[in-house]
Amino acid sequence: MALDKKAVEAWKAEYKLINEMEREVLKARLANETFEQSIRSYFAMCQLATSLAGSTDVPPELQEVRERHYIELTDKWKRLAERLKNV
Repeated sequence: MALDKKAVEAWKAEYKLINEMEREVLKARLANETFEQSIRSYFAMCQLATSLAGSTDVPPELQEVRERHYIELTDKWKRLAERLKNV
């Protein structure tokens, strides 16, 4: 099934609008977000990245290494957040 150029351009325009709207929502949220909320958001992103670490863009033999790397990064950020909380 081939897509014609008009359809691709229409999708591109819609995605651009969605991305701009999401960017504005993110800016508004970040302006009011506390440091702790920001760190929690980062951890959520790390967990998502960890769940995606098994994606097919990496050879199967490297997927486990990639997942361990994301888990290590999450652990480091959690330790940093704990240290900053106690400062």
